[in-house]
Order: sequence, then structure tokens, then C-alpha cells
Amino acid sequence: MTSKVSGLCKADCDECACLQLEDDLLYKLSSAEGDMTEDLALIESLEESKRVADEISEKVAEAKTTEEQINEARNKVCLVHCVHHT
Repeated sequence: MTSKVSGLCKADCDECACLQLEDDLLYKLSSAEGDMTEDLALIESLEESKRVADEISEKVAEAKTTEEQINEARNKVCLVHCVHHT
């Protein structure tokens, strides 16, 4: 159960990080001046945001898989317990 709680907490942190990335990105885009395609700092920021977002998406997918595995294992234990006590 500890790994499920820890995984859910990590997923929440990842979601917060995604929201922060989105806020930062929107701010940078809205405050950009001139030709954005020539703004090297903005382009690098976009690339970094994409890289981090991809990492977070991967971690969220892993967390969902882990949660499914934990739920499946718990259901098996409950089933075995119910069969032996009926």
C-alpha cells in the first residue's frame, strides 16, 4: 500500500510540475517580442518544456500501470481470502 500512496503522491507532484511548466510557457509566449523563431532563449525553453513534459507523461503512464498491478494483486488476495472463508 505504501508504494501505491507514494506513487499517487509522485503523480500529483508530476501533475503540479506540468501545470507549472504550462504556466511558465504561456508567460514566455505572451511576453515574447519580435520574431519568436529568432528568440533562442524561448526556443530552448520550449525544447526543455517538451522534454520535461515527455518525461512526466512517461512517469504518469508508469504510475497508472503500477496502480493497475497493485489493484490486480489486491483483488487476487481478496478472492483467495473469500474462497477460503466461505
